[in-house]
Amino acid sequence: MGNQMTAPAGTSQAAILVASDSATEAELVRSLLEDDFDDITLSVDPDRASEDYQRCRPDVLLLAFRSLQQSEAYYLGLYRKGSNHPPKRHRAVILCTKEDVTQAYRLCRRALFDDYVLFWPVNHDVTRLLMAVHQALDALAATAEDAPSAAAFAAQARNLGESEAALSQQLARAQDYIASTGRAVASAEKNIGTALDGLSERVREGVLEPTVIARLGSDAVLPQLRTVSESLQPLTQWADRVQQAVTPHLQSARALGALAAQFRPTILVVDDDDFQHKLIARLLDPEPYQLRFASS
Repeated sequence: MGNQMTAPAGTSQAAILVASDSATEAELVRSLLEDDFDDITLSVDPDRASEDYQRCRPDVLLLAFRSLQQSEAYYLGLYRKGSNHPPKRHRAVILCTKEDVTQAYRLCRRALFDDYVLFWPVNHDVTRLLMAVHQALDALAATAEDAPSAAAFAAQARNLGESEAALSQQLARAQDYIASTGRAVASAEKNIGTALDGLSERVREGVLEPTVIARLGSDAVLPQLRTVSESLQPLTQWADRVQQAVTPHLQSARALGALAAQFRPTILVVDDDDFQHKLIARLLDPEPYQLRFASS
Protein backbone atom coordinates (compact mmCIF):
# COMPACT_ATOMS: atom_id res chain seq x y z
CA MET A 1 0.00 0.00 0.00
CA GLY A 2 1.03 3.59 -0.47
CA ASN A 3 2.15 5.89 2.26
CA GLN A 4 -0.67 6.19 4.81
CA MET A 5 0.67 9.36 6.45
CA THR A 6 -1.25 12.58 6.25
CA ALA A 7 -0.84 13.99 2.75
CA PRO A 8 1.52 16.95 2.54
CA ALA A 9 0.35 20.18 0.99
CA GLY A 10 -0.31 19.86 -2.71
CA THR A 11 -0.90 16.11 -2.75
CA SER A 12 -4.12 14.48 -3.86
CA GLN A 13 -6.17 11.96 -1.91
CA ALA A 14 -7.31 10.31 -5.17
CA ALA A 15 -6.82 6.54 -5.17
CA ILE A 16 -4.15 5.37 -7.63
CA LEU A 17 -3.57 1.69 -8.46
CA VAL A 18 -0.32 0.73 -10.20
CA ALA A 19 -0.59 -2.73 -11.78
CA SER A 20 2.54 -4.42 -13.11
CA ASP A 21 4.27 -7.77 -13.52
CA SER A 22 7.41 -6.28 -11.98
CA ALA A 23 7.63 -5.09 -8.37
CA THR A 24 10.67 -2.99 -9.33
CA GLU A 25 8.81 -1.19 -12.12
CA ALA A 26 5.78 -0.66 -9.87
CA GLU A 27 7.97 0.88 -7.16
CA LEU A 28 9.57 3.15 -9.76
CA VAL A 29 6.16 4.42 -10.86
CA ARG A 30 5.12 4.99 -7.24
CA SER A 31 8.31 6.96 -6.56
CA LEU A 32 7.44 9.30 -9.43
CA LEU A 33 3.91 9.83 -8.15
CA GLU A 34 4.26 10.02 -4.40
CA ASP A 35 5.06 13.74 -4.22
CA ASP A 36 1.70 14.55 -5.82
CA PHE A 37 -0.45 11.61 -4.67
CA ASP A 38 -0.76 10.03 -1.28
CA ASP A 39 -3.02 7.02 -1.81
CA ILE A 40 -1.02 4.71 -4.08
CA THR A 41 -1.52 0.93 -4.19
CA LEU A 42 0.73 -1.54 -6.01
CA SER A 43 -0.61 -4.75 -7.58
CA VAL A 44 2.08 -7.13 -8.83
CA ASP A 45 0.54 -10.55 -8.16
CA PRO A 46 -1.66 -11.62 -11.13
CA ASP A 47 -3.58 -14.06 -8.92
CA ARG A 48 -4.67 -11.20 -6.66
CA ALA A 49 -5.38 -8.62 -9.36
CA SER A 50 -9.13 -8.51 -8.80
CA GLU A 51 -8.72 -8.53 -5.01
CA ASP A 52 -6.22 -5.65 -5.17
CA TYR A 53 -8.57 -3.68 -7.40
CA GLN A 54 -11.57 -4.19 -5.13
CA ARG A 55 -9.54 -3.17 -2.08
CA CYS A 56 -8.17 -0.04 -3.73
CA ARG A 57 -11.22 0.98 -5.82
CA PRO A 58 -8.97 3.34 -7.80
CA ASP A 59 -9.85 6.57 -9.49
CA VAL A 60 -6.91 6.06 -11.84
CA LEU A 61 -5.51 2.69 -12.89
CA LEU A 62 -1.93 2.74 -14.22
CA LEU A 63 -1.01 -0.34 -16.26
CA ALA A 64 2.78 -0.58 -16.04
CA PHE A 65 3.33 -3.78 -18.01
CA ARG A 66 6.15 -4.05 -20.53
CA SER A 67 3.79 -5.32 -23.26
CA LEU A 68 0.39 -4.09 -24.36
CA GLN A 69 -0.84 -7.70 -24.50
CA GLN A 70 -0.23 -8.01 -20.76
CA SER A 71 -2.05 -4.74 -20.12
CA GLU A 72 -5.03 -5.91 -22.16
CA ALA A 73 -5.08 -9.31 -20.46
CA TYR A 74 -4.94 -7.73 -16.99
CA TYR A 75 -7.72 -5.27 -17.80
CA LEU A 76 -9.95 -7.95 -19.31
CA GLY A 77 -9.31 -10.13 -16.28
CA LEU A 78 -10.67 -7.43 -13.98
CA TYR A 79 -14.03 -7.60 -15.72
CA ARG A 80 -14.07 -11.39 -15.88
CA LYS A 81 -12.91 -12.20 -12.36
CA GLY A 82 -14.73 -9.31 -10.75
CA SER A 83 -18.08 -9.88 -12.48
CA ASN A 84 -19.87 -9.89 -9.12
CA HIS A 85 -18.33 -6.50 -8.32
CA PRO A 86 -18.05 -4.50 -11.56
CA PRO A 87 -15.11 -2.07 -11.67
CA LYS A 88 -16.06 1.40 -10.46
CA ARG A 89 -15.84 4.34 -12.82
CA HIS A 90 -12.17 5.13 -13.30
CA ARG A 91 -9.60 6.18 -15.89
CA ALA A 92 -7.13 3.62 -17.25
CA VAL A 93 -3.69 4.80 -18.41
CA ILE A 94 -1.20 2.46 -20.07
CA LEU A 95 2.56 2.89 -19.90
CA CYS A 96 4.24 1.72 -23.08
CA THR A 97 7.53 1.42 -24.93
CA LYS A 98 8.41 3.43 -28.00
CA GLU A 99 7.88 0.30 -30.12
CA ASP A 100 4.28 0.03 -28.91
CA VAL A 101 3.33 3.69 -28.88
CA THR A 102 1.40 3.52 -32.16
CA GLN A 103 -0.60 0.51 -31.02
CA ALA A 104 -1.20 2.20 -27.64
CA TYR A 105 -2.62 5.19 -29.49
CA ARG A 106 -4.95 2.94 -31.48
CA LEU A 107 -6.19 1.18 -28.34
CA CYS A 108 -6.96 4.53 -26.73
CA ARG A 109 -8.66 5.76 -29.90
CA ARG A 110 -10.90 2.71 -29.69
CA ALA A 111 -11.69 3.71 -26.08
CA LEU A 112 -10.28 0.45 -24.68
CA PHE A 113 -8.04 2.63 -22.50
CA ASP A 114 -8.22 6.32 -21.71
CA ASP A 115 -4.64 7.48 -22.22
CA TYR A 116 -1.09 6.29 -22.72
CA VAL A 117 2.36 7.48 -21.63
CA LEU A 118 5.59 6.70 -23.46
CA PHE A 119 7.56 5.45 -20.47
CA TRP A 120 10.23 2.94 -21.52
CA PRO A 121 13.15 2.52 -22.07
CA VAL A 122 14.05 5.97 -20.73
CA ASN A 123 11.43 8.49 -19.78
CA HIS A 124 12.99 11.92 -20.27
CA ASP A 125 9.73 13.65 -19.39
CA VAL A 126 8.90 12.21 -15.97
CA THR A 127 6.28 14.89 -15.42
CA ARG A 128 4.30 13.50 -18.37
CA LEU A 129 3.17 10.62 -16.16
CA LEU A 130 2.05 13.05 -13.46
CA MET A 131 0.24 15.15 -16.03
CA ALA A 132 -1.57 12.11 -17.40
CA VAL A 133 -2.82 11.22 -13.92
CA HIS A 134 -3.91 14.80 -13.19
CA GLN A 135 -5.73 14.97 -16.53
CA ALA A 136 -7.42 11.65 -15.82
CA LEU A 137 -8.68 12.98 -12.49
CA ASP A 138 -9.84 16.20 -14.15
CA ALA A 139 -11.78 14.15 -16.70
CA LEU A 140 -13.39 12.13 -13.91
CA ALA A 141 -14.38 15.28 -12.07
CA ALA A 142 -15.81 16.85 -15.23
CA THR A 143 -18.09 13.87 -15.84
CA ALA A 144 -18.90 13.04 -12.23
CA GLU A 145 -22.41 14.45 -12.40
CA ASP A 146 -22.98 14.31 -16.13
CA ALA A 147 -24.34 11.69 -18.49
CA PRO A 148 -21.87 9.93 -20.81
CA SER A 149 -20.55 12.28 -23.47
CA ALA A 150 -21.43 12.10 -27.12
CA ALA A 151 -17.79 11.29 -27.82
CA ALA A 152 -18.00 8.25 -25.53
CA PHE A 153 -21.14 7.04 -27.26
CA ALA A 154 -19.55 7.60 -30.66
CA ALA A 155 -16.43 5.66 -29.66
CA GLN A 156 -18.48 2.70 -28.46
CA ALA A 157 -20.63 2.84 -31.60
CA ARG A 158 -17.48 2.66 -33.73
CA ASN A 159 -16.31 -0.35 -31.72
CA LEU A 160 -19.72 -1.95 -32.24
CA GLY A 161 -19.39 -1.31 -35.97
CA GLU A 162 -16.05 -3.11 -35.99
CA SER A 163 -17.62 -6.03 -34.11
CA GLU A 164 -20.46 -6.16 -36.62
CA ALA A 165 -18.02 -6.43 -39.51
CA ALA A 166 -16.06 -9.18 -37.75
CA LEU A 167 -19.23 -11.13 -36.89
CA SER A 168 -20.53 -10.87 -40.45
CA GLN A 169 -17.20 -12.15 -41.74
CA GLN A 170 -17.18 -15.09 -39.33
CA LEU A 171 -20.77 -16.06 -40.18
CA ALA A 172 -19.97 -16.00 -43.89
CA ARG A 173 -16.84 -18.07 -43.26
CA ALA A 174 -18.81 -20.65 -41.24
CA GLN A 175 -21.34 -21.04 -44.04
CA ASP A 176 -18.49 -21.44 -46.53
CA TYR A 177 -16.94 -24.17 -44.36
CA ILE A 178 -20.23 -26.04 -44.13
CA ALA A 179 -20.80 -25.77 -47.88
CA SER A 180 -17.24 -26.88 -48.70
CA THR A 181 -17.56 -29.85 -46.34
CA GLY A 182 -20.79 -30.87 -48.06
CA ARG A 183 -19.13 -30.63 -51.45
CA ALA A 184 -16.18 -32.69 -50.23
CA VAL A 185 -18.47 -35.43 -48.90
CA ALA A 186 -20.48 -35.46 -52.13
CA SER A 187 -17.28 -35.64 -54.18
CA ALA A 188 -15.94 -38.48 -52.01
CA GLU A 189 -19.22 -40.37 -52.40
CA LYS A 190 -19.06 -39.96 -56.16
CA ASN A 191 -15.40 -40.98 -56.41
CA ILE A 192 -15.85 -44.03 -54.20
CA GLY A 193 -18.94 -45.05 -56.18
CA THR A 194 -17.00 -44.74 -59.42
CA ALA A 195 -14.12 -46.76 -58.01
CA LEU A 196 -16.45 -49.49 -56.78
CA ASP A 197 -18.16 -49.62 -60.18
CA GLY A 198 -14.74 -50.12 -61.76
CA LEU A 199 -13.91 -52.91 -59.35
CA SER A 200 -17.26 -54.57 -60.01
CA GLU A 201 -16.53 -54.50 -63.75
CA ARG A 202 -13.20 -56.20 -63.16
CA VAL A 203 -14.92 -58.86 -61.05
CA ARG A 204 -17.29 -59.54 -63.93
CA GLU A 205 -14.30 -59.81 -66.24
CA GLY A 206 -12.79 -62.38 -63.87
CA VAL A 207 -9.78 -60.20 -63.05
CA LEU A 208 -10.74 -59.86 -59.39
CA GLU A 209 -12.40 -62.17 -56.92
CA PRO A 210 -15.94 -61.19 -55.77
CA THR A 211 -14.66 -61.25 -52.20
CA VAL A 212 -12.76 -58.01 -52.94
CA ILE A 213 -16.00 -56.06 -53.15
CA ALA A 214 -17.29 -57.82 -50.04
CA ARG A 215 -14.17 -56.88 -48.08
CA LEU A 216 -14.48 -53.26 -49.15
CA GLY A 217 -17.97 -53.25 -47.76
CA SER A 218 -19.54 -51.12 -50.46
CA ASP A 219 -22.90 -51.49 -48.77
CA ALA A 220 -21.42 -49.88 -45.67
CA VAL A 221 -19.10 -47.21 -47.10
CA LEU A 222 -21.54 -45.27 -49.25
CA PRO A 223 -24.38 -45.25 -46.70
CA GLN A 224 -21.95 -43.88 -44.11
CA LEU A 225 -20.98 -41.06 -46.44
CA ARG A 226 -24.64 -40.34 -47.12
CA THR A 227 -25.22 -40.24 -43.35
CA VAL A 228 -22.46 -37.63 -43.02
CA SER A 229 -23.96 -35.63 -45.86
CA GLU A 230 -27.42 -35.78 -44.29
CA SER A 231 -26.03 -34.74 -40.90
CA LEU A 232 -24.73 -31.54 -42.48
CA GLN A 233 -28.24 -30.45 -43.42
CA PRO A 234 -29.32 -29.56 -39.84
CA LEU A 235 -26.02 -27.69 -39.41
CA THR A 236 -26.70 -25.73 -42.59
CA GLN A 237 -30.24 -24.96 -41.42
CA TRP A 238 -28.89 -23.86 -38.03
CA ALA A 239 -26.39 -21.50 -39.68
CA ASP A 240 -29.19 -20.03 -41.78
CA ARG A 241 -31.32 -19.47 -38.67
CA VAL A 242 -28.42 -17.80 -36.88
CA GLN A 243 -27.90 -15.54 -39.87
CA GLN A 244 -31.58 -14.58 -39.89
CA ALA A 245 -31.60 -14.00 -36.12
CA VAL A 246 -28.57 -11.71 -36.04
CA THR A 247 -29.29 -9.80 -39.24
CA PRO A 248 -31.54 -7.18 -37.52
CA HIS A 249 -28.88 -6.64 -34.84
CA LEU A 250 -26.15 -6.33 -37.46
CA GLN A 251 -28.25 -3.75 -39.27
CA SER A 252 -28.64 -1.80 -36.02
CA ALA A 253 -24.89 -1.93 -35.50
CA ARG A 254 -24.35 -0.59 -39.02
CA ALA A 255 -26.83 2.22 -38.34
CA LEU A 256 -25.02 3.11 -35.11
CA GLY A 257 -21.73 3.09 -36.98
CA ALA A 258 -23.17 5.48 -39.56
CA LEU A 259 -24.34 7.80 -36.79
CA ALA A 260 -20.92 7.64 -35.11
CA ALA A 261 -19.32 8.64 -38.41
CA GLN A 262 -21.38 11.84 -38.33
CA PHE A 263 -19.98 12.78 -34.91
CA ARG A 264 -17.01 14.96 -35.80
CA PRO A 265 -15.68 17.15 -32.99
CA THR A 266 -14.23 20.45 -34.13
CA ILE A 267 -10.54 21.17 -33.48
CA LEU A 268 -9.12 24.67 -33.83
CA VAL A 269 -5.43 24.77 -34.77
CA VAL A 270 -3.70 28.11 -34.18
CA ASP A 271 -0.26 28.49 -35.75
CA ASP A 272 1.36 31.19 -37.87
CA ASP A 273 3.15 28.61 -40.03
CA ASP A 274 1.14 27.38 -43.02
CA PHE A 275 3.39 24.33 -43.30
CA GLN A 276 2.36 23.29 -39.79
CA HIS A 277 -1.28 23.64 -40.84
CA LYS A 278 -0.69 21.22 -43.71
CA LEU A 279 1.31 18.83 -41.55
CA ILE A 280 -1.35 18.68 -38.81
CA ALA A 281 -4.09 18.32 -41.41
CA ARG A 282 -2.22 15.37 -42.93
CA LEU A 283 -1.67 13.71 -39.53
CA LEU A 284 -5.29 14.09 -38.42
CA ASP A 285 -6.88 13.36 -41.78
CA PRO A 286 -7.80 9.72 -40.89
CA GLU A 287 -9.50 10.83 -37.67
CA PRO A 288 -13.17 11.85 -37.35
CA TYR A 289 -12.46 15.54 -36.73
CA GLN A 290 -13.46 18.80 -38.32
CA LEU A 291 -10.33 20.94 -38.49
CA ARG A 292 -10.33 24.73 -38.39
CA PHE A 293 -7.12 26.72 -38.81
CA ALA A 294 -6.13 30.18 -37.69
CA SER A 295 -2.83 31.99 -38.23
CA SER A 296 -3.04 34.20 -35.16
